[in-house]
Amino acid sequence: MSAEDLPGRIVAPGNVASELLKFWRETADHDRSARSSDSPRLKTTLANIIVFAGCEESSACSKWLQDLLTELCLSYPSRFVVVVSSRDSGEQLTCSVNSRCVLSDNGQHVCSEEIYLRVPVGARKHLKHMLWSLLVPDIEVIMIALPGFLGYEELEALQETISPLADLAGRIIYDSACVPAAATLWSVGTEEPLHLYDTSWVRLLGLRNLVREQFDSPLAKDLIMGLECVEISYSARSSGLLPPNKVFLLAGWILSCLGRDPEGVSFADGEYKWTDGFTIRLISVEGGSSARSVQQVLFKGHHPVHSYLMSLKISSEDAEKGFAYNVACENLDSKEILFSGRSFQEEPMLLREIITCVQDDNTYSSYRAADLLAMQLADFYI
Repeated sequence: MSAEDLPGRIVAPGNVASELLKFWRETADHDRSARSSDSPRLKTTLANIIVFAGCEESSACSKWLQDLLTELCLSYPSRFVVVVSSRDSGEQLTCSVNSRCVLSDNGQHVCSEEIYLRVPVGARKHLKHMLWSLLVPDIEVIMIALPGFLGYEELEALQETISPLADLAGRIIYDSACVPAAATLWSVGTEEPLHLYDTSWVRLLGLRNLVREQFDSPLAKDLIMGLECVEISYSARSSGLLPPNKVFLLAGWILSCLGRDPEGVSFADGEYKWTDGFTIRLISVEGGSSARSVQQVLFKGHHPVHSYLMSLKISSEDAEKGFAYNVACENLDSKEILFSGRSFQEEPMLLREIITCVQDDNTYSSYRAADLLAMQLADFYI
């Protein structure tokens, strides 16, 4: 997405506010004068959403970005500020303003404002001040760091760009499958902890519900009390790397449900052992899809009558339908449940749900509890 390809009307950086005001006045005049049965367009701003997108050299990414903004406009109309990174060495920011209107279920045309910023390398130092001037006051700021924003070969630039902006946001939504170690990279130079929201948490929803289902009954209470070991097998992209953040999040969530924390835990070769003998093992396995990461969750323990072993294992994979977990437990029938295994880059609807969920304090507090424990577990590897 070059400067010439920015959607909307090219404007001077200092004239963005006046151009938007002019734009909506023209829209209102048009709606009043138009003799049409269509409802007037309604501008709604629930949040400031800053989208970091490295789409300048990718038409596919540009198309996906436009589809994403349409989905978000429908479910969460906001002021969207799209930051398009450029490898040019200049210092001149290029701005454009645009609007996006969608027909809602109640027949209203709901509209959002869009501001595009093309930021060359030399202009990154001005980005924070520019963003401050563009935000609608007194509403939440959400940042979305999309895959492709500054490549992995530019980690230093990624750090320099995101870290100074972190205190602008109430939430930073990212994909740990595409931006590993984001918490470490983006927290450099920040005084307060970042409010990160990993999309892997949403991808784990089906598996979390399945695990909860196995233990969520009066008959299963003894199984929880007798739980001795949890093994999480995952597919790694190569040996020697940290387990994916999705694996740590799942382990952190299980610890949170059990009311445990890693304090006083001994650690060796992916095994966490508590003083009472309870153990969590993270096991790297070959094969499988690295995008889905978690291949099997194994629960071992004792029951008042017998020992038990419960396995939740991927039993089939289908690129169109997702993947299925097969549940097998002693004295229980085996069953298979299908879940979606797509990433949010392939499915904008999922990211739309994340934006909505982020506004729910109960949902975020549950994620935050698991995330804090996940970070503690990851620290043992460092």
